[in-house]
Amino acid sequence: MLHRNKTMESLLRPVFSKMDESFRTEDTGMCSLLLQVSDKRVTWCIQDVSTNRFVAIESFPSVLEEAARETALFRQPFRSVFMMLENNISTLIPRILFEEKDKETYLDFIHGETDGLEICRDLLDQLDIVNVYGIAHRQLEYAKQLFPSGKIFHHSTAMIKSITMNYKNRINSTRVFIHVREQDFDLLVFDGKKVEYFNSFHFLAPSDLAYYVIFVMEQLNLNPEETGIILMGSINRDSETFELLFRYIRNIEFADRNESFRYSYIFNDIPPHQHYLLLNLGLCGL
Repeated sequence: MLHRNKTMESLLRPVFSKMDESFRTEDTGMCSLLLQVSDKRVTWCIQDVSTNRFVAIESFPSVLEEAARETALFRQPFRSVFMMLENNISTLIPRILFEEKDKETYLDFIHGETDGLEICRDLLDQLDIVNVYGIAHRQLEYAKQLFPSGKIFHHSTAMIKSITMNYKNRINSTRVFIHVREQDFDLLVFDGKKVEYFNSFHFLAPSDLAYYVIFVMEQLNLNPEETGIILMGSINRDSETFELLFRYIRNIEFADRNESFRYSYIFNDIPPHQHYLLLNLGLCGL
């Protein structure tokens, strides 16, 4: 168990909690804190920058405020803090067409009413794309209050940027990347040089996810017999979701960890494709 807040009775329990025995609380000044935040779960990890090694990871079934109350480490000084906020409210705009004053208009056109949302944007400079997204005011303000010097991104920015940087020299044909969350998933079509398609979907059953994937591939004229799929996030080979996808698409693989980083032994029993976005979140700062 990691460092709990001892000032109040602890009612919230983490889904999992792992820390390298060599890590010391006083070492946080040499570390990066990386957080993945949704309205249902908060997962965070620590990367020792001096050794380029991930040394801790923990996940709470809660919102950020509750997780922060239970995590004394959040009050430690870190060399850097990166946070990605999850939701399906985002859209990509070519940089040449982007106007700062029109951010809200872009989202209104795609997602409808954006009242109650703070409209933000992330620049994906390698692709000349601007990612425009909406975040609940309260969630964003609390995140800024908790980590005043932290860098905040949308989770889709982390996905697109990490795949661009990790796969641009590894593939020379169109691939479909699928990042599965709890009841949502993100689908990115990437050819090694440019983003051909990106969208996020809500699903209630594995059949919904499989339907959306096949539908998008058909609309983009991607042959399931030829186009490969790379999976990441909350999906495993023995899951019903994987079995359904494999009925229609034979060329499926799971994402590997970024070999540019090192990983503590605590990650040995965590499948490499899980927490892919979180472990690559620091790339957003490059």
